[in-house]
Amino acid sequence: MKAIGSAKRLLSGLLPRSWLVTKAKIDLNAVALTFDDGPHPEFTPQVLAALAKHGMKATFFVIGENLVKYPELAHQIVREGHQLGNHSYFHRDYKNLPLAQQIAEIDRTDALLTDIDGLANHTFRPPRGELPPSLLMALVRRGQTITMWSYDSLDYQDNGAASIVKRFTENPLQRGEIVLMHDDNRHTLKALEDFLPAWKERGWSSLSLSAFGIG
Repeated sequence: MKAIGSAKRLLSGLLPRSWLVTKAKIDLNAVALTFDDGPHPEFTPQVLAALAKHGMKATFFVIGENLVKYPELAHQIVREGHQLGNHSYFHRDYKNLPLAQQIAEIDRTDALLTDIDGLANHTFRPPRGELPPSLLMALVRRGQTITMWSYDSLDYQDNGAASIVKRFTENPLQRGEIVLMHDDNRHTLKALEDFLPAWKERGWSSLSLSAFGIG
């Protein structure tokens, strides 16, 4: 994971900031919570409730086929002031998928997102963070923003909520961090319920990526 993160930082240093984003810039005590792989019928509503309780905003990188199954959840995300991002249509292994199919998946999901939020453009995050050079250049050519992350919560490792909270405690967030999380499991939900009150008490907040000028 460290090697992947280093490669992302190198690429973000070589490309204009508006094309490949790994961290936001802000003078406030704020981060950007981002949630991948939803919407999920059980956990996304509970994540939204936790965010609303503490006045936090986030960005949800949704999978196209899940949008088709649960469009009402995507509408709820937008209605409650959060941002939608493109996380492909099938969440397939992009290392072994032809470029034309990658682009087709992105466009298919973008069309669904536009029907929901009315926006023409959506930032894209590749499945598993796999960004083949050919896809990178194709998206750069058409001016579509790619948003990765600067802080990995590791909530997908299935080690329980306590391990997620411990990671945040031992590795404190910095201003402008783009935090990778997932709204498809109970561990993330429990961790949010634990650490969001502490964040709020210390004067920290989470904003959608659009609040940082990313979208």
